Amino acid sequence: MRRFVTLSVAVVIVMAASATYAQNPFNLTPQQQQQLQAKRKAWEKWRANNKHVSAVGQTVMGLGTLEEDPKTALTKEQARKILPVLKTWRTKKVMSNDDAQKVNRALTAPLTDAQLKKITTAPRFGRGGPGFGGGARMGGGPGAGRGNGQTPRFDISKMPDPKDYNPLNPDTLPFEGMRTMAKQRLDKFVKDLEARAK
Repeated sequence: MRRFVTLSVAVVIVMAASATYAQNPFNLTPQQQQQLQAKRKAWEKWRANNKHVSAVGQTVMGLGTLEEDPKTALTKEQARKILPVLKTWRTKKVMSNDDAQKVNRALTAPLTDAQLKKITTAPRFGRGGPGFGGGARMGGGPGAGRGNGQTPRFDISKMPDPKDYNPLNPDTLPFEGMRTMAKQRLDKFVKDLEARAK
């Protein structure tokens, strides 16, 4: 089963905003820096109030790392227990913090101690974790990269305000640019689980 990576949107936003604000690699004006700082603080507050929502994203990311080692790969029975949880939440628009706590328990309940340990020690976003490319680009459109010899552009308007979302429904992710890739990976993950569960 190929690795599936779910991004914790709040983590992406807070870390990207913090790095941009601190280093100012995009040559932001003082007003833009203030706007970015305000968004960062708003997302930090949201994340503090929705820790279980972020945890669900990290758990699904961790499930992907289990497949790297045959000793921790999901079994047929585990796939059969995890699959209904993912399918139940696949189309819901919002996952509350209380719901997320229950979802996380349901996702981890079938796992062994060794699997749980691997998930808790898996790389998190911003700590060198693999497979994060393309999902959280914050700049504005063509020419935003460094390859054209110009300073990358950063469009504050493309950085979303905090809002509730469902980490198991990519269509609800605050960053529109993350949705397509996240949807493809989630669909593939579910398909692989279905094959494992047979």
